[in-house]
Amino acid sequence: MLKVISGLDADLTNMVKFYEEFQHMETTCLVFERLDMSLYDLLLQREWEHHPLHEIRPVAKQLLVALDALKGLGVLHTDIKPDNIMFVNMKDQPLRVKLIDFGCAMMASQVELGMEIQPCGAPEISLGLPFSEAVDVWGVGCILAFLYLAQNLFSVDCQYQMMKNMVTVLGQPQDHLLRAGMYSEQFFIEEYGEDSPSWRLMTAEEFTAVSNVETEEEESFIELPNSLNGLIHVSTLSCVVRIHPKLGAAEMEDRMAFVSLLEGLLHLDGDERISPRQALELPFISMSHLREDVHSRD
Repeated sequence: MLKVISGLDADLTNMVKFYEEFQHMETTCLVFERLDMSLYDLLLQREWEHHPLHEIRPVAKQLLVALDALKGLGVLHTDIKPDNIMFVNMKDQPLRVKLIDFGCAMMASQVELGMEIQPCGAPEISLGLPFSEAVDVWGVGCILAFLYLAQNLFSVDCQYQMMKNMVTVLGQPQDHLLRAGMYSEQFFIEEYGEDSPSWRLMTAEEFTAVSNVETEEEESFIELPNSLNGLIHVSTLSCVVRIHPKLGAAEMEDRMAFVSLLEGLLHLDGDERISPRQALELPFISMSHLREDVHSRD
């Protein structure tokens, strides 16, 4: 996969620069550029304090540029997570990031229905639906929410809790997706009423009975909102999340633009999910919504 992406300009497309491989004592060694710390390391260093939007924006833009370049090659990274996004140089370029670790990457042409990738991945993976480069777009959406909240929006330790969180925040996947999914019946039950069949999420007990896997509650500092719009008024400071009492006009506009971006990145239907190029044109990235407020303190 590194050879496939070698034709890209690693600096312009925000991907780790691969230099060479060599053999040492029957072990293959790969040589990359030296980078700084990962996004996960930074949150750990900051004691899980959230990132403000003006820090999230350049990270989002760089990741979307990287995904747009990969999509042009028909490549899926499939492992977008905080550990695989690294800062180039925290001292001289504090918000410059690169995407690393192509060990799970694949060509879109290699995708097969029912493949299991991304242990904390997109809904199409969990449901066993056809998937594409859109799984990486979902991954970026989860990363941005992670930076904003300083915790995962969806559980990463329990498949059932992950799906339950998705349904709570984003709503239930449409019936046609659940009917088509190879693994839908691991999470949802189709019930037959007087009118037409309908689907509902299993209870934790029903999930355990079907899968023989106990569900795990993940510690959370926030009460999940019933929509992404609920994130607009969240205030996060030192692992305490509460409703922000008052926001300036520009800050409110910026949060609304951020949530609008998340809605596109985290669409439950992979076919309807926004593309990296489309996301780069949205107001949160272009900052078009802030141009009228250039003199405001916000």
